[in-house]
Amino acid sequence: MYKYPFFFVVWLGTAFAPALCQLSVSTIFSDHMVLQRHQPVKIWGKGIPELKVKVKFLGRQYFTTIAKDSSWVIMMKPSPYQPTPQQLTIESAAQLITLSDILIGDVWFCFGQSNMEFPLERELYFPVEKNTCGDDLLRIYPTDYPGKNIFAQIFSSKILHELAHPPFF
Repeated sequence: MYKYPFFFVVWLGTAFAPALCQLSVSTIFSDHMVLQRHQPVKIWGKGIPELKVKVKFLGRQYFTTIAKDSSWVIMMKPSPYQPTPQQLTIESAAQLITLSDILIGDVWFCFGQSNMEFPLERELYFPVEKNTCGDDLLRIYPTDYPGKNIFAQIFSSKILHELAHPPFF
C-alpha cells in the first residue's frame, strides 16, 4: 500500500500528537470530594507546556501557565464551611474539566491497621445504622497502596520495590 510505511507511521504519530496531549488534574481530585475549610487548597495537574490554565471555584478565578515539564499548580485561597455542593472548573485552550458536588468542610484522615478498611456494608448493624446516621455530607475516600488486599502470599518484586522506595515512607 505505502512505499515507506515507517515514515507514514511517524507522520501519523506527529500529526495527531497534539490531540493526545490534554489537560489533566491529579487523580486525588474528583467529583464528590471535600476540601478543607479555612486552609489554602493546592490544585495541580498536567497539560500542554506554555498554555494558560484557569481554575474557577466559588466565584473566584485563578490563573497559571503550564511549565515546560507539563506540570501546573494553582493555590486557591481559604474558603469557609460550605455544605452546599459546588463546582470546580479547570480550563486550558479548548479543554475543560468539571468537578461537581464538592463540599468545603473538615477533612479527617484515619490511619491504622487493616481493620480501618473494614467495609461498613459487612458490619452486622449496617442496615439500621445506614438509615439512622443522619449525615448526608459524610464522604469516604478509598485509598490504594502497594500490597493492599494481598494476604498470606509473597509480595511480587514490583510491590517490594514500591514498598522499599524512599518516597513511600
